[in-house]
Amino acid sequence: MIIILLSILFSCSSETEIPGYQFDNFQNTPVWDLAKAVKENNVRKMKQIHESNLTNIDYKDPFYQKTLLALAIVNKKDMAFLELLKLGSNPNEIIGKKNEATPLLCALDFQENCNLFYIDALLKYGADPNLKIEHKDQDILFEGGIPLFHAIGKTDNNGGDCINVIDLLLKKGAKIDTCYNNPITQRCESIITKCLETDSMELLKYFIIEKKIEIPNIVYSTGGININTMKTYSLVEILNTEDFNYENYPTAKKAKDDILDYLKNDK
Repeated sequence: MIIILLSILFSCSSETEIPGYQFDNFQNTPVWDLAKAVKENNVRKMKQIHESNLTNIDYKDPFYQKTLLALAIVNKKDMAFLELLKLGSNPNEIIGKKNEATPLLCALDFQENCNLFYIDALLKYGADPNLKIEHKDQDILFEGGIPLFHAIGKTDNNGGDCINVIDLLLKKGAKIDTCYNNPITQRCESIITKCLETDSMELLKYFIIEKKIEIPNIVYSTGGININTMKTYSLVEILNTEDFNYENYPTAKKAKDDILDYLKNDK
């Protein structure tokens, strides 16, 4: 009885506090009943509502412009999430007030301990692992919503890089040579740069040694936003700087040393 009660209490309090991903955002909308069923993880009720009302399964809340599929992901409503996909919810729907996300990006950004459940299901239902989106705010630095970039920097409970997530995206067709145009550096920044920015050395080793990714001549810049005062680095140069010594982080240091040894022997 105590276990059941605790389970009920946890279920009732599990909704995220992130404003854009709360089910109450759908109050007074045509899909409010459906939203409540998703929140309750009530698959049977979801089917009944959708079939009887022919509701728009990808209806976006009026203020935050998020879909119920995105809310199911962020709020960990597993059964409702799968049912929404079965009912035809679009895994490539561009969401957010400024077109800044998709359900797949939500799954990548909010995954915990490198969990593949939501990511794998979305890819099976047709999520595009190479989908680029254009942010409405052109004054910010935006990586184009590229799934691989969102996966880099995520770690498991022990601090290890989520290589399994990257591996799944690549197996589903994600392009390893993808890049985004950086208006500050005036370069198309690769995933190598993203690994460096997030200190993802194990993942960088995976890309370079296992996947044989092409390494640009310039991978890193410092010196602010003025291109005339920027200092640029090759991969070997930046890994040999003090910023990447990792003396107190043996796993990262070993990965970095393995990369440098590989590059030295590969010449």
